Amino acid sequence: MVAALFRSRRFNDEKMEWEEVDEPVHVGDGVSYGIGGDAYPYTVRKISPSGKTVWCSRDDFKGDGNNTYAEATKSGTFTPRDEDRPDCWRVFTKRKDGRWRQKGDSIRSAGHLFAGRVYRQDPHF
Repeated sequence: MVAALFRSRRFNDEKMEWEEVDEPVHVGDGVSYGIGGDAYPYTVRKISPSGKTVWCSRDDFKGDGNNTYAEATKSGTFTPRDEDRPDCWRVFTKRKDGRWRQKGDSIRSAGHLFAGRVYRQDPHF
């Protein structure tokens, strides 16, 4: 099974410092598209044989009722949209700087894909 590697920062409790790790992501795993202070959940639907291109579909999010506008990170349930057609999927490519950006976006684009499902809206705007 082909995996795409996503660079993540994790805190190492033994060394008491942050370190960068490569996290494998497979088809069906959750990822998030972050832009500015916001993040939106996606599901990986397809990975190229080289592992440098991924196709993703948007997930639905239902809050658990304890969320407020003032909280940036929302808690709740993520549900993949199984009815999405492949022609509606977003395509992301791994760039030389290690970030995953939507195909066609420039290196200066604020948006990028990262491992793990998160729904976050910055309440300051």
